Amino acid sequence: MHIIHLLPNMAIGGRERMTAALAEQQLASGHDVKVIGYEPLAYGHAALPIVADYQQLDRKSVNFVGDLAKALLPADIVHAQGHVSAHLLRRSNISGVPRVATLHVGMERSWRWSLAIRRGLRAMDSLIAVSRPMANLYRLISGRAVDVIPNGIALEGFDEKAARPPGKNEPFRFTMVARLHEVKRHQDAIAAMALLRRENIVCELWIAGEGPEEVKLRHLAGENDNVHFVGPISDIASFLSDKHGFVLCSRHEGQPMAVIEAMACGLPIIASAVGDLPKLVASGSFLFDTQNVPQLADAMREMVSDCNGWVGRSAASREQAANFDAQSMAAAYQALYDRISMR
Repeated sequence: MHIIHLLPNMAIGGRERMTAALAEQQLASGHDVKVIGYEPLAYGHAALPIVADYQQLDRKSVNFVGDLAKALLPADIVHAQGHVSAHLLRRSNISGVPRVATLHVGMERSWRWSLAIRRGLRAMDSLIAVSRPMANLYRLISGRAVDVIPNGIALEGFDEKAARPPGKNEPFRFTMVARLHEVKRHQDAIAAMALLRRENIVCELWIAGEGPEEVKLRHLAGENDNVHFVGPISDIASFLSDKHGFVLCSRHEGQPMAVIEAMACGLPIIASAVGDLPKLVASGSFLFDTQNVPQLADAMREMVSDCNGWVGRSAASREQAANFDAQSMAAAYQALYDRISMR
């Protein structure tokens, strides 16, 4: 089967890691896989390595629609990764090829194009969301059924890099892995770290990722030596292996790959109680109201102080992550491809 995935680019993010994991599983199953991007990365931004063939287009080009149509054929399945990708796929006017869209995030600033997005979603043969709350949102937008296929990761890559509890004389290392975008609310974690610092609680925050908020966030962190910016990372398992807790402060989420990856490493989780996160995270995880910095600081303080509870929370995280493996994700998509190909 010749499968084509369509997404903006291979910037290092959750949607991109999901696409890379799915493409790798599909290649291993003997399929011919190609990935097409339509928004070139800004100069200096890192790209996630991918084993599939990759072609980068530019949707600002006057010839974009024609170039996209040519790039999409021949194909047995075209898989749009995201609602904007579905819209552009509809514009390509290709016919006779089954089309699937997976919906990863909310509309954010796309509401002004909601009519075009709706048309794109309704042109797909099947709509998939990565979580039930995301499916409910896009069911309202599209006016049609949206099924759920959870994200998955290659779990075996995390087994040998499991995190360990903090040593007696080392700081407790929290981490955030997310694009530096306002929706991720990194500023709340930085503010919580300032509160803990004033209480002389020994901990650090390691922020991985890049994005439009970087200058602002670095300014907020100031000269605090307990907040570190490390830029984009492609080997997330190695990065997480020497951390002790994972923090996610987002205003809204689909099903963040970074949380699944952190749990696979055995990291206890602190997350805002939005979207599917209360169901996604392991038992013993800490949840807080989004944008509530004192609640977030309370959760971080408790995690640092309860070193005896770390082992149990770590084991619960790894057990929960086992429900999200890439092979199961790929099998679910293959069953979907087969079903819509026979219509």
